[in-house]
Amino acid sequence: RADLALGVMRLDDDNQRRWASLAYQQRMFNAPRHKLDAVAGFYTSDNRRLDSVYFNPTRDREMTLGLRHEWRLLRDYDRWFFQRIGITAGSYFQESYGSDPL
Repeated sequence: RADLALGVMRLDDDNQRRWASLAYQQRMFNAPRHKLDAVAGFYTSDNRRLDSVYFNPTRDREMTLGLRHEWRLLRDYDRWFFQRIGITAGSYFQESYGSDPL
């Protein structure tokens, strides 16, 4: 599965935020009760106005990689109950501040 999203947000203070997001999911293991997916994501945004009173980085981006496990505990006709657990790591970069791990 791959998802691409693009957006423009115009705010009341004449700021304009543009953003793009890309997510990818690949099934690594598939059994009747257990599923394991590898996930990856990328996000970036930029803002036109720099002097706003809220968190407003000039430019930022985030990259992540992870695994997600889904375990179906109960299934009764059209109802089911499952648990999902995941672990994700990555890096976040903000213009003028550098990057930090996630």
